[in-house]
Amino acid sequence: MRSTDVVRRWCIAPLVVLLVATVIGGCGGDPSGGAARPAGGEPAGSDPAGSDAEAGPAPLGQVGSAADLWAFPFTMAAARDQVRDALGEPISSESRRDDARTGGPEALTWEYPGLIVTFLTGTSDGDDYLISVRVTDPSVALGSGIAVGMPVDDAVTILGNPQVRDDRSLVYFYRASTIEIVVDAGRVASVVLARALP
Repeated sequence: MRSTDVVRRWCIAPLVVLLVATVIGGCGGDPSGGAARPAGGEPAGSDPAGSDAEAGPAPLGQVGSAADLWAFPFTMAAARDQVRDALGEPISSESRRDDARTGGPEALTWEYPGLIVTFLTGTSDGDDYLISVRVTDPSVALGSGIAVGMPVDDAVTILGNPQVRDDRSLVYFYRASTIEIVVDAGRVASVVLARALP
């Protein structure tokens, strides 16, 4: 399989997860599945819009958003220039627009060693948005003890029970973010951290 095919395959999943999370959050449902969190929906000290404050690991089963796993030198609300400043030039870049929507936004994917960063560009408000980061290699550290290659059961111990689970993935919906654990042979194959669009 060509690397561009892999990138294309994994560009769509964060968009679908974001759409579902946005719909659930917009309907007033509790996308957390009842996970224990302080009033306001996000854990104390976390800022899904991107505070640079370092947060310690979340207690087991108490992860309250993708911000609890975020361990990158840019925030979840970073612009493309901020990501490029933090990580350098990507090893590959690909833009993809839904063929059915002429002139609509497109997904811009930057690939780095062990990391795929996806932006939504060409939006009606003229802004570009970082929408997801996919970690594909155990050498890329995440917070709260989650790591690519760990047993899925260990990830569930840390994250709690997912709102959506099948043989290929576990999905956790929060007020302003989503975590997707991609599963292969009982182990974490990749971790997608996505944020809801403003």
